[in-house]
Amino acid sequence: VGSFAANSFGLFDMHGNVWEMVADCYTENYSVSVDNPSQCQLAIVRGGSWATGSNEISSWFRASFVKERVSNEVGFRLVMEVE
Repeated sequence: VGSFAANSFGLFDMHGNVWEMVADCYTENYSVSVDNPSQCQLAIVRGGSWATGSNEISSWFRASFVKERVSNEVGFRLVMEVE
């Protein structure tokens, strides 16, 4: 931890820890939108994990993930909106 410089938000080691599940539904085509994400069976995970190859450890890399599945490689990030 802290082996590399912090990002512009002052956070260390954000990629390659666990896949980060995001609120959007996974679709093959980026241009397809889904009105109700709670109805999706596949979520999007980004960022790679400790068990993936180095080509997947990036915020631009995405994969599908079955929402009901349990994995020690997938987590989520809490967000607090600041006004």
